[in-house]
Amino acid sequence: TASPNPAVGAVRLGATLAEAAEVRVDVFDALGRRVAVVFDGAVSAGTSEWTWDADGQTAGIYIVRLTADGAVRTQTVTVVR
Repeated sequence: TASPNPAVGAVRLGATLAEAAEVRVDVFDALGRRVAVVFDGAVSAGTSEWTWDADGQTAGIYIVRLTADGAVRTQTVTVVR
């Protein structure tokens, strides 16, 4: 999940995992360029949260991609100014 959405500054990102996993959270712009690696490492089972600071990004649509042990989930986030 991502909130707030639309966002002006910091975006809270969260996921609930059934079991421990290696997790990577990336953010891409609308052209597919990676603009941030929010997290890359081991995560325990349960709920985890991370923060993406979108202050330096231009207004537009961004894709947050979470990869956990081969499973991929995406969500769009709109950054406004």
